[in-house]
Amino acid sequence: MNQSRQYIGAWGYRSVASGDMERVKVEVGLREPLLLPVEDGLANTLLRSAITCEVLVAPFPLRVMALTELWSEKIRAALSHWEPAIRDLFDLDYACANLVLDLKDATLLDLVRKKLAVPGNDPVDVSGARRRELDGQVEGQLRPVLREGDFAAFDMQRIWLGMVALADLLKHG
Repeated sequence: MNQSRQYIGAWGYRSVASGDMERVKVEVGLREPLLLPVEDGLANTLLRSAITCEVLVAPFPLRVMALTELWSEKIRAALSHWEPAIRDLFDLDYACANLVLDLKDATLLDLVRKKLAVPGNDPVDVSGARRRELDGQVEGQLRPVLREGDFAAFDMQRIWLGMVALADLLKHG
């Protein structure tokens, strides 16, 4: 019987802009059941015609994780994943600044607590060593994959202070 709970794959495509082969990495985790029902959503791409700016791939329907659960997963990863990833902090900073994600929302905090309580998770870590490790990823792992405007808008200090405050809320209530 296959007990695999994590699947990682990639889709390849030839870039219209450069002609090079490009990849989209896809990770699917099935380690635990969802806490909220899935929702119907639409997937969009940024792919547009260089000449007309027309959308080249129409939005298509997908069953997706509820947004609150998605953000609780991202917060869990940002606070406790054994291998910290700057992309998690970028996503959270972007969501707080542009999508009105409230890191103090009681429902969100409750979901984060439940997810952190799942056996096998590492403890919350907002140490100086973790911050330095994440700072070291900004130029090499974040800048190359972002548009310049999105990179310029990223505020590591703002989101780090938000994560430290969130960790304190989780610990003290």
